[in-house]
This record gives sequence, C-alpha cells and structure tokens, in this order.
Amino acid sequence: MSRRKHGPRQLKSGGPFFAVLHIKQKDRAAVRKERLVRSLQTTDHSLALKRYGVALSHLEADLQALLKPHAFRERVECGRESDLTGGNDPLAPLELSRITLGGFNPEDPIHDAVFQYYKSGQPLPVTWDEALDLWLKEANRNRLQPVSAGTIPKVREAVEAFSHNGQPHQITKQIVRQWIDDMEEKYKPNSIKTKKGYLTAVFSALITNDMVNTSNPFKDVKYSAKTPLAEQRRTFTDEEIRLIHQKYPQVFWMIMTGLRSGEYFSRLSQDLHGQMLTIDRQPSKGEWRPKTPSSYRRLPVPKDFELTPHKIMVSSKTTMLARELSKDIPDPTATVHSARHTFYSISRRADCNDSVIEAITGHAKKEGSRVAQSYGLFADEVLLREAQKVWTFIENLLG
Repeated sequence: MSRRKHGPRQLKSGGPFFAVLHIKQKDRAAVRKERLVRSLQTTDHSLALKRYGVALSHLEADLQALLKPHAFRERVECGRESDLTGGNDPLAPLELSRITLGGFNPEDPIHDAVFQYYKSGQPLPVTWDEALDLWLKEANRNRLQPVSAGTIPKVREAVEAFSHNGQPHQITKQIVRQWIDDMEEKYKPNSIKTKKGYLTAVFSALITNDMVNTSNPFKDVKYSAKTPLAEQRRTFTDEEIRLIHQKYPQVFWMIMTGLRSGEYFSRLSQDLHGQMLTIDRQPSKGEWRPKTPSSYRRLPVPKDFELTPHKIMVSSKTTMLARELSKDIPDPTATVHSARHTFYSISRRADCNDSVIEAITGHAKKEGSRVAQSYGLFADEVLLREAQKVWTFIENLLG
C-alpha cells in the first residue's frame, strides 16, 4: 500500500499551502518524524494544485535521502530553508520543531536542542548516530582491513544501550563510573571491558573530528577486567589430549597446529599446499575473515592433517563441536579454544622458539609490505622445524 497523499494543505489559517507526505510506520524510527512537508510558496489554492505534483516528487526524494546516514542534522538544518518556512511568512520555532520531529516533547534533549536551534541559532550538538558514522569512517580509514560485518552491530548495540545517559557532549567521567557500577550488576568484567572499549573508540572519533571539545571520559575512567583464576580457560591435560585424539579429530588438529576453530572450519582443500595451510579470507564461508591482520598467514600442518568439508556457517560448526566436546569434558574452562592454548603450552614443553611459534599462531606483529603482513617473515622450513617439535612431543605423549 502506498503512503497516504493529500492535496495542498495549510498548516495555519491564512498561511501558504504545503505538500504533505505521510511516512510509513516502519520508516518513522529512522526518520524520527511522521510526515514531510514542502511549502508551495502560495496562498492561492489553484496555483498550489499546479505545484503540488512536483513538490510531492521532491518529498519522495527527500525521504530516501533522510533514510541515509547524516540525515537528521541535514533535515533539521533544512527546516530553516524557505521551502519549509514559507518565505516571507516563516513558521514559529515550536511549529518548525513539530514539523521536523513529527511532534514535540520538551523533556527530550534532542527535541529541545532542535527547538533552540530554530529559536536562537544555537548549534546542534552531535548525536550518537553521527558518532557511529564517524567511528566507522575513521576505523575503515586507519585499519589495515575494514571493520568486520560482525563488529558493527556489536558497537551499535553498545552505543544504543548507553545513549540514555545523554548525548556525547553531555557525558562526564562521573556518568561513565555510574554506568560501570550499573553494568557490574548484569555483566561479567570482560563483557564490560569490551563494551567500554567500543564506546571509547566511538568517542575518540568525535575528538579526532573536533565534534566535541573535551577529553575522552571513557578512556579517562580506568577499568581493569580481572577474570578469577578458577574461571579462566585452561589447557587440556595429557589425559584429555589422549581422549580428544580418539574421539575428536577436529579438536586434535587444532592442538597440533594452534589453529582457532574458525580458522580450521573456514578452510577449503585448495588452501592446503603440501604441509602448508594458508589462512586468509573465505567468501564462500559467509564472508569469513581472519581475526586480525597478523592472522593472515601460512602455517605448517602434519602430513596426515585433514580438513572437514561442511556447508554450514563457520560459527555454527564451532558451536556444534563445543557441545559435543562438553559431553566428555564438562569443565566450562576447557573449551574448543583450549586447543590453541594447549598448542602454546606444549610448544614451551618442547623447547620451541617463541618467535616462530608466534608466527605460526598469527600473533606476530605484522608491518611493512603486503606480503609481510600476510605471510610473516619465517621460511616454511623454519616453521616446519619448530612445529615438528610439537608434533613429536604429542606423539610421544600418545604413546
């Protein structure tokens, strides 16, 4: 069903006629109003009818533009233009605010800011939506790879959950401290640390772009997330490694190679070249990509190493494996990711070179050329030499 359309309408008695476009319910949250209006620049109804069709087409185009980023500020600023105010017969600030916002709530700080803008020209404060747009632009510009599709909704969720505390220019260290206190009643320390990190990054983008004149309150408030030792992930015991070798070959290959579960389940047969496995983007697996730039690499695998073909999402495959593993190893601190920690532990027991192990696991810092960023600095022979120490140790452990 199309939007309801009316002929020319007068918003106040004796004033100019307007074209009015009512916005669908599903679009109102994004546009933050119930209708769009455009002055027909006349008090003559016959002339207004002639101009109505063109004006309505313009309103349709305006709506599409308003559904895009940065629309709110542009929409408010357009309210001062003659198309909305009626030229020599301008609307009052309160009426302008109601038209722009689809209503007016004096207790809403955004509504009050719009009213003050129309009343006195007071600049509009930056909004959290604008802050998110700036953060994404800055992050994609400064990072070696774009922000992942999975990260964006997490950052947006953290910002939206925090936004009731005030607009960016209103946030103080006291507000952040109170927010942390409130969060500690619902979330674990690591979750709070992650959300605080998202908010810190978003606010930093505002500072970089001179949108706020203050220090970063999220950065200024220190918060240390300490997970109790009893809750920290542990490595697998030697006995558990023997069990895993017998029943969970996929986890066993992660122990042997230091692969993350996502890295293992995202690989295809063409990624395996002899005893070297390439970790890179995998568009065919839901646009999967490595966790960090240093995770793009080549790593050694045993001669009998096997991949597991599947057609489901990488994350779903990991979840299924974790559920199965927990039947035999119910300890919540011994997870699929413990395989990676076990590889590290055994590499030390086998007296491996730490720098080479970091390159194998993708923890080595990557700088310089694109090749260096993707594949590391060590020759395949060196990587194989250190990995073989781990494999020999595990083979001896298995007996």
